[in-house]
Amino acid sequence: MALRIFHKPKIEQSSPITHYEIPRPRRSKIEGFKEKLVHLQESFARIQKELLSIVKNDPDDYIGLRDRAEELILQYKLGSIFGHRIRERIRRYIDKRNEVRRLREQYPDNTELYKRFFGQSPKGKIEVIEGAVNLHFRCHDPRDFALAYGGEPINVNAFFMPGSAFMPSYLPEGMGIITVENAQGIGTTTYKHEEQHAFYDLLKFGYSPTDPEDLNKIMSEIMEAETVEQKKLYVKRYLRELRKNSEDQAKNELLAYYFKSKREPEKILKILTEDDDYNYFSDLEEIQPSFWVNKLDKNFYDSAEKAVKEIFETEYHKLIKDGLRACQDLEKEYSEEQAIAILTYEPLRKWKKVVKRLFEVKQRGLKKRLLSVLNLLIKKK
Repeated sequence: MALRIFHKPKIEQSSPITHYEIPRPRRSKIEGFKEKLVHLQESFARIQKELLSIVKNDPDDYIGLRDRAEELILQYKLGSIFGHRIRERIRRYIDKRNEVRRLREQYPDNTELYKRFFGQSPKGKIEVIEGAVNLHFRCHDPRDFALAYGGEPINVNAFFMPGSAFMPSYLPEGMGIITVENAQGIGTTTYKHEEQHAFYDLLKFGYSPTDPEDLNKIMSEIMEAETVEQKKLYVKRYLRELRKNSEDQAKNELLAYYFKSKREPEKILKILTEDDDYNYFSDLEEIQPSFWVNKLDKNFYDSAEKAVKEIFETEYHKLIKDGLRACQDLEKEYSEEQAIAILTYEPLRKWKKVVKRLFEVKQRGLKKRLLSVLNLLIKKK
């Protein structure tokens, strides 16, 4: 697709205009596009809220879920593409729900279910909560939590870990289904927090994870760059692309902590930026300045160090702060379920812009209604 360049029009010196303004027809088109986008986002939020209410009332009402989804797709005039996305999410939900039911029916005894997933019988009491899309293990002996968490039967650090975490399973059918809580741990989180993770994993689409092809392309541009300044710019672009996966994980935790665990924004910020358990990029070799020295030049160490600090500390922390502000702002106008639905379908780096656009469109709509009322009053006079 050819790039269209809009040139700034020439302005005569005698013109009182001192800045460039978007022509009215083009501005109207932009505003119209924003309004359609907001309508789509709000429609998804309302649909998700209603469909989740059906799931919470009866997780096995598949017919009611499908029928209501079709009614809502028509009601909000979503069209074939977005209608297909909703149907696909329902299909995935039903598959996951059936897997949860199958496992619970096959292993009605909590001890046997724990042994089936983690390889040995538990040392202490095990509770299992069957959610709509997950099986949540509450381990009353920290050794059982440690085994589920890391595959080791004894781990002293387990006693100090957060109470719940989304766990990898030894079995393929456990992936994305099993959550585990250290019921004796310090700072235990809630079941709702982990349930939110399970639903997020099921419902999300439209986010932008790190694309290996994009990374390879940017790396080629780095190697081909002729000047140090060009290399610096491309390295930053590479690091921002690399950060996308971390942003998606942070977004997941942010939604769970803010809306389900009801943590204060300051505490969430501290957890996501200072707690080692939430450092999603510590193992990336590209955040080590030595990686870029080996790739480029021994004199590139300081530049690489500054770039990593800027992308993975300054910018990343700002993304978390902006994300928390977005949650707070949405909470003023939307229900918890609607706010989660709006943010789930957007990458963290776009939350600030999304919320700003929502409120701009709402404000324009309010102004239009007020003008209509004023015009009616003037006519009556």
